[in-house]
Amino acid sequence: MHNYIKQLNKQLKTSLHSIERKNIGPIEKSEESAGCIDEALTSLKSFISNYTFFDKEEEIYFFKHIKPEILSKLIYHEKIYNIESNRPLGNLKTQETFLRNELDKLTFFFYENKDFYRYWRTQGKHLDDRYFTRYNKMNLNLYVGSLKYHLDNNFSTSHDYLLAEILANDRISIFLKNELELLLIKEENPQVFSMGILSRFKWTGAKIFLNELIYSLSGSGMINNGNCGINELKEFFEKIFDIDLGDIYSGFQDIKTRSNPTKFLDMLKDSLLRKLSEDNN
Repeated sequence: MHNYIKQLNKQLKTSLHSIERKNIGPIEKSEESAGCIDEALTSLKSFISNYTFFDKEEEIYFFKHIKPEILSKLIYHEKIYNIESNRPLGNLKTQETFLRNELDKLTFFFYENKDFYRYWRTQGKHLDDRYFTRYNKMNLNLYVGSLKYHLDNNFSTSHDYLLAEILANDRISIFLKNELELLLIKEENPQVFSMGILSRFKWTGAKIFLNELIYSLSGSGMINNGNCGINELKEFFEKIFDIDLGDIYSGFQDIKTRSNPTKFLDMLKDSLLRKLSEDNN
């Protein structure tokens, strides 16, 4: 089972990444993504119908970790599709009201399922046999959207769908909060809207590493065809990452005196190669 799941997740990740890179709107992306995930789940369901779990622990692991993780992606994209399809095209205040109502629905969902949510968040295990083994399904009042993956007794337990929905709603909550933040930024200062998006990110590495990156980009000539000064780039990155770099020329002297002047660039190279290696395994 391990090799099959690993290959399925790899293929799904590649397909979703390809869809994400398309120059299409959020509704179209969610629709295509949902279709892609639906195919993966259909394949997974077929595989499980002909597979015998080695023991109860393997069955619990599948229904607690593997299936909910994939199913949560389908639920997430279905909900994004519905949110974006029903999102009003009116003024910012109308959109804000709509998004806050969606957040209220999530709050109610988590309240209704607070006991199981707590069980999952605290990494509980004592009820796994009851929650994540088949033929032990309980009568639950679930918000079931993708019913076909919950009604088959051979491919579902009492709580695997609920866990998938919790995982999806955690992501939906982040999405809605980000959308509300963007509306606020756009309302307060629309001319720097794009900069407002980026200001959520903080530089948490050493300042000298950011200096190294700035000088490398400047020297590459790849920004404004090389017509961009060091101070302009410095101010840009300071705004993006909410950081004061001080005297960047002094930072450049520090880089020159290091035994390895490209230490950060080498770290980036190693990080990329490691990521590529992980994806190929």
